[in-house]
Amino acid sequence: MSGETAVKGGNTLACTAEASAFQKAFGQEMKRRVVDEGEPFVIAQADTPHEIFHAMDIPVIANQWWSAYISAK
Repeated sequence: MSGETAVKGGNTLACTAEASAFQKAFGQEMKRRVVDEGEPFVIAQADTPHEIFHAMDIPVIANQWWSAYISAK
């Protein structure tokens, strides 16, 4: 199939690597803004309209993601 790349254990779509890179960049940017620079941020429910915070340039993360980041550290 075109658009697939080999990885351990099988093939994956090229978009998987792109999505992973995007998520890694998101985490690094969130850390820079919130931890390093001390910006206020929002931990919101997944069904909260995050676009409101994006429009106001306020860092926002869903509580499910926040839990995942905390447990991974």
